[in-house]
Amino acid sequence: MKNKKAAIGLSMNFIVVIIIAVVIFGVGIAIVTQYVDFAEEEQKLITEQQQQQIENLLKQGRKVIIPSNTQTIPRGEAHVFGLGILNMNPAYSEFIIEIGCSKSMTKAGVQDPQCPGLKPEAFLFNTDKIKIDNNQDHTESIFVKVPKQGVTNEQYIFNVNVSAYDSTSTKIQYGNTQKIIINIP
Repeated sequence: MKNKKAAIGLSMNFIVVIIIAVVIFGVGIAIVTQYVDFAEEEQKLITEQQQQQIENLLKQGRKVIIPSNTQTIPRGEAHVFGLGILNMNPAYSEFIIEIGCSKSMTKAGVQDPQCPGLKPEAFLFNTDKIKIDNNQDHTESIFVKVPKQGVTNEQYIFNVNVSAYDSTSTKIQYGNTQKIIINIP
């Protein structure tokens, strides 16, 4: 009789543990979803002024442009950069954006070829192929959040490259490499 009670008590404890684990898992999923939704919403927030600057520069014949590419962003804060692409080649219809570290500067003014504490992973942008028809333009948002900790240098410079795909799916750099310069106060 005691073994039956012990078995029932053990299965009740197991059920309670499972319920608690499911609740904690659900809360974790909700938090991650909320963060991703917030980041995606923030990514879309190019100001009207940025949009106007992009449109004006593209009308002047610039293939790729990031107006206001230098920003001071305190630790723990974020900024959205606007990127404009004008397709001026009928052989291209698909484009992709790539961001990589160019260099950073220490407080003493020493160049560092790495970007310690602020990696390209801090950027949120469209990594899928973007379809742009000939003589059409497209605007993308590039969201960056500077971490509160681990950012050791004063200035970070990132290369933003746009590549096009031709009819043979060959990837070719399109336009000039753009720079995003982030100053950390």
